[in-house]
Amino acid sequence: GPLADRARPLYAIDDPLHGTPEVQWATDIGFRCGTILQLVEHVKAGHPAFAFEFARLVNPPIQPGGNIHGLHHTYVSGNLATRGQGTKLAPMTVTPADTKLSDVMQQYWVNFIKTGDPNGPGLSVWPGFREPERSYVQLAEAGVTVKQALRRSQCDVYIEHVDSLNRRRPDRYRGSRHRTGYR
Repeated sequence: GPLADRARPLYAIDDPLHGTPEVQWATDIGFRCGTILQLVEHVKAGHPAFAFEFARLVNPPIQPGGNIHGLHHTYVSGNLATRGQGTKLAPMTVTPADTKLSDVMQQYWVNFIKTGDPNGPGLSVWPGFREPERSYVQLAEAGVTVKQALRRSQCDVYIEHVDSLNRRRPDRYRGSRHRTGYR
C-alpha cells in the first residue's frame, strides 16, 4: 500500500536472529507487530503488560514458509526434548543453557499466572511494557536481557498502516480482528 516505500528498506537484509527478509516480514505482520499494537493499546487502557522475545537461535535457520511462532512452548512446559517432533524443525540437542533458560521461563510464567506479574525472587527483573520505551525481555541461551523497542521501525510502519485502515473504515475495523493485526 501507500507505506510500501517506507517498509521495503526495513526488510533488505538477512538477520541472524530474525531470519531472511521474507521471514522477518511474515513474522512481523503475522505475529510480532500485531502483538506490539495490542500491548500499546492494553497499556493505554491502564492495564499492566509484559513483553518478551524468545531468541533461541534455531539451527538450521527458519526458512521462508517456516513458523517460528511458538518455539518457546517447549521451554515453558519443560519439554525440551520434544522440540522438532512432528515439525519441519530439526530435533533439538538440549544443552545445559537450554535447561537453565527453561527453568527461568517456567518460573516467570508461574509467577505471572499466580500474580499477574512475572517477577519474583531470584529472577532478573522483567520490566513492564510501556510507551515510549516498549521495554521487553529477550530470552536467549545467554540468559535474560532487558531491551527496548523490539523492531520499532518495522512495527511503527505496521501500526501506522492499521491506524490508517481504522480511519478509513472505522465501522469495519474497530474492535474486529483487523484491529489487532490478524488478517
